[in-house]
Amino acid sequence: MAGLTTTRTKKKPLVVVDYLQILQAEQDNVTDKAKVTDSVSVLSELTKQAEVPVLVISSLNRASYWQDVSFESFKESGEIEYSADVMLGLEFAHREEYITVKGNGHVELNKEKFDQRKQEVPRRVEMVILKNRTGKTGGHIFFKYNAMFNSYQACTEQEAAIPNNFNKLFHSKEVGKPIEAAVRDYTVDPVTGLVTEKKPDK
Repeated sequence: MAGLTTTRTKKKPLVVVDYLQILQAEQDNVTDKAKVTDSVSVLSELTKQAEVPVLVISSLNRASYWQDVSFESFKESGEIEYSADVMLGLEFAHREEYITVKGNGHVELNKEKFDQRKQEVPRRVEMVILKNRTGKTGGHIFFKYNAMFNSYQACTEQEAAIPNNFNKLFHSKEVGKPIEAAVRDYTVDPVTGLVTEKKPDK
């Protein structure tokens, strides 16, 4: 298996696992933790023997929906944290809009505002670099995520603080017109990539 390459391009493939918790264990009647440990072990061995990168998507525990993402956010995180070279966590940006941290450290969730955040188009999300074996950690990257097209657009932290109730990402399918018509009827901000509809000439 060592040196696995594609026949035509001679390039090594990228293996994507979507997602970790759905993989089946070799043995029946094992715990979820044992199943994840087994899967991570096999995938780690794959990266070493075949010398291919493996990207694994993992679910988070429910508490992480309204708390800062961390190593503990990953289900059965011990083996994931130990084996992964890089760990990235996705969460809603500007969570202070729907959570309040009390003096005793207790986190209070405003469910109505949290539900509103889930309905946004696009959703404002933040990627946290939790672990990077060969580089810096602790960085934050902000995106606007359009679930309909499964697309991410990088943005600044300031842009991620603004709900997109009126502005839209530039996408010909989203505006429902061919690109030529979209360019004619919409103005694209060169910095943010946001689109506003042109006002008709009087």
